[in-house]
Parts: sequence; C-alpha cells; structure tokens
Amino acid sequence: MSLNPLLAPISSLLDYAAIRPEHIEAAIPSLIAEARAAVELVAGSSEPPSWQTIVDPLEDASERLWRAWSVAGHLNGVLNTPEIRNAYNACLPAITAYSTWVGLHQGLYGQYRRLRDSSTFAQLSPSRQRIVELALRDCRLSGVELAGEARERYTEISDLAAQVSQKFSENTLDAVDHWELLVTEEAQLQGIPADVVAA
Repeated sequence: MSLNPLLAPISSLLDYAAIRPEHIEAAIPSLIAEARAAVELVAGSSEPPSWQTIVDPLEDASERLWRAWSVAGHLNGVLNTPEIRNAYNACLPAITAYSTWVGLHQGLYGQYRRLRDSSTFAQLSPSRQRIVELALRDCRLSGVELAGEARERYTEISDLAAQVSQKFSENTLDAVDHWELLVTEEAQLQGIPADVVAA
C-alpha cells in the first residue's frame, strides 16, 4: 500500500484522488488508537489543570481522527462505490465505540471539571471557557453520569443509532442513484434550456 494520505499531518492538504478504501481501513484504527492514548494520558494526569494539559493534547489527537473520518464520510457520500462503502461500514463500529467511550469516560469528565473549578479557569478567554463548558455538557449528554444498566443501555442505543443512520444514508443514496424519469412528450420539457435537453 502506498503512503496513506489520511495519515498526513493536519497542516497539509489532502489529495482526495489518492485516497483508496484500504487507506480508510488502515488509518481509522490507527488514529483511534492515538486518540485513545491521548484521552488516557489526559485523564490520568495529576498535573495542575490547564488548557495546555487537558484541552490541547485532546484536540491534537482527535483532530487527525475526525478529519480522516470526515473525509471517509465525504467520499462515501460522493463517490459511494461499493469498496468505499464497505471500508466506511467496516470502520463505523470502531468510530461509534470510540465516540461513546470518550463521552462516557469518567476520568476525562473529571479533568474537565477540575479545569472548570480551578483558579486558572477565570484566566481563560471567554471562548475557551465556553469550550470547557460545552465539553462538560457534551459528556453529560453522552451519559457520563449514568451508571450500571442505564449506561449499558445508552451504549447499545448509540451503536444502534449509528447503524440505522448509516443504513438510511445508504438507502437514500441508492434511491437517488436508481431514480429515473422517462419523459415521453417534448411538452414536458418546456422551460428547460435547449442545451440541457440535448444533453
């Protein structure tokens, strides 16, 4: 396999034409592993809470993952070849599991709370304060405060929602691809430019 364009530095532009299904299937698990390691490192840190010790490392790791996944989703929606679709679907469970895991991560939630409750929080810009507040909100909405059966049920629902959403997208794309309108009378084309009708 050639160099994987999805693993390029975040500062570089992606060569969409060079991206192959095997790049998606190789990059996503690798980037998930990097992002998981960053979450665990931040969550287990005993350093004083700050933007640099909590938010920056998470953003650096997750930005590469979400960029690659966004590109995979874009290619799946635009090209929608069976190979791209299969690669996307092969990675979807891992992405869903990772996303759910992050949202339910008690240690990460605790670190964001430590940052919000620290004296350094007031020194952050209003936009950075808002980012921390939204991260806490997102964790709560992702079920971080759930326990036991409710937590397990939330995970099941998240997995099912991702699968159903993807299947709906596939069905919509398939329906559009297979739709046609047979025009039998020229009068039905009234108002359409002649060059479009000729095409």
